[in-house]
Order: sequence, then structure tokens, then C-alpha cells
Amino acid sequence: MEWIICKDRLPQDKNEIILCDLENNVFTGCFVEKYPTWDSNGHFLNKKNGFCLSEIEGVYVDLEDVTHWMPFPSPPTTTDSVDIGR
Repeated sequence: MEWIICKDRLPQDKNEIILCDLENNVFTGCFVEKYPTWDSNGHFLNKKNGFCLSEIEGVYVDLEDVTHWMPFPSPPTTTDSVDIGR
């Protein structure tokens, strides 16, 4: 699976994906079209595109701060169990 550059293509809205930011941090989240933003006084500013982090609900990252993304890999197709020696 290859990383996709955000400038080339954005993921579908609200699909869980793997993200990489400007500092090469990797985390999970989803692309959100038009999430709301507020100023420090709680006044609504506008809606803009960005990414919502899975680890911290309600925390958004600006579109410009995420450089790459990729979908999660498909789950294994085998149903064989693994003996871990218990």
C-alpha cells in the first residue's frame, strides 16, 4: 500500500484512514469536509476542510498540516488460528 499525497487526492469524507503530518507523525483519523471553527470567544468563524483525529474525539487538524494519507489495509483472509503457546 502506498502513501497518497493530499495535494494529489483527498480521501472520501469520514472514512477512517492513516495520516502523516508535516513532522512525519503517523496517526489515524478521517477527512472531514467543512468542520466548524470558532474564535477564542466561542464565536463561530467558518467551516473548512480538515482531518479529525481518532485518538482525541473532536480534535481537528488543518488540511495544510497533513501531507499524506492511506487507507487501512484489508483484514487477513485466513481463518487459521495462531498458537501462541498457552
